[in-house]
Amino acid sequence: MNIEPNVVILITIATLLAVGCDEEASTQLGPLERASSSEPTLTSTVAPVPKPTEQIDSKPEADEALYEPTLQSNDGITIHRLITAPEVEGREPLAASAVFGHNEEKIYAFLDVSNESSEEKILTVFFVGPSGKVSGGVELSVPPSVPRWRTWAYTRFVDEVGLWRIEVRSPTGVLLGALPFEVAEGC
Repeated sequence: MNIEPNVVILITIATLLAVGCDEEASTQLGPLERASSSEPTLTSTVAPVPKPTEQIDSKPEADEALYEPTLQSNDGITIHRLITAPEVEGREPLAASAVFGHNEEKIYAFLDVSNESSEEKILTVFFVGPSGKVSGGVELSVPPSVPRWRTWAYTRFVDEVGLWRIEVRSPTGVLLGALPFEVAEGC
């Protein structure tokens, strides 16, 4: 059975809207449809981003673009998709979301990447909290010369309400991808 990705996205969004935390949180899911596009979203520059160990000032905004991923190619690695989800099954994220409950068991950072270089690349995934708390530091290996590699990292240590950020970095610390997500109380 071959299901088109857009159909899966629409079904996922409909499911999230039906079982979402509240009306306000479920309306913020619209940008994820764009975030899961099969076309790479590349930026020529990345805004200055603190290192994962530095304090950041993250305040939620009403702007839907807030939940858009920032992706960049570097040294043969291209991130095509960066998605947050409470679960990964069959090498795909299930119920992609930008808002999670403060008692979620796991929050996944799903990556769909390509490696055009002839050597293995290591990506490190960090989960950075509103007060600068860093969780993760998960290293993901991407084999050489692969046009598509799906991989993920997760954390169980999201225990602070507010705006969090996933950061995907190269071994030299270059920010390759970033995606904000919100942890809400009462979900």
